[in-house]
Amino acid sequence: MSKYTPLYDRRLTIIAGKTEPTEGEIEAGQNADSDDEEEEEDEEEGARIAEVKDEKSEGEEKKVDGIPEFWLTALKNHAPISDTITDRDEEVSLRLVSAGTVNVADEYQGLETSHRHPPFIPR
Repeated sequence: MSKYTPLYDRRLTIIAGKTEPTEGEIEAGQNADSDDEEEEEDEEEGARIAEVKDEKSEGEEKKVDGIPEFWLTALKNHAPISDTITDRDEEVSLRLVSAGTVNVADEYQGLETSHRHPPFIPR
């Protein structure tokens, strides 16, 4: 897994809004997305991606750092996981900063999930 650490670190900085993706990264993501759409044309089940129109007046720009609700959106678009997400899971996932897996070297030889959240500040 350490092989992918630079990729995960880069993803974290983009999601958190610390840096912006490069033009090359954006183009690569768009190309990968268009490849996925071609494959999904035959599929009946799975995630449906819908464009959300933001209702704001012209000239009014809202400054958004990072990618809001990235992990919640990713989890909801994963068909086997989306059915298990509860309202309480959504609340927690909104604050999720990073998620991943760690190989577990024990008798079960499985994976362990890891999650990082910012410090809790009561409202």
